[in-house]
Amino acid sequence: MARQDAGKPLSVEEPLHLVVTSCHSHKVETATS
Repeated sequence: MARQDAGKPLSVEEPLHLVVTSCHSHKVETATS
């Protein structure tokens, strides 16, 4: 999903959303591994 978003022009809220999603995914991956 992140790669699809990367191809779209970023709005004002988009960068923040991506950062939050990345941080959340990183925490999930860390906790899982």
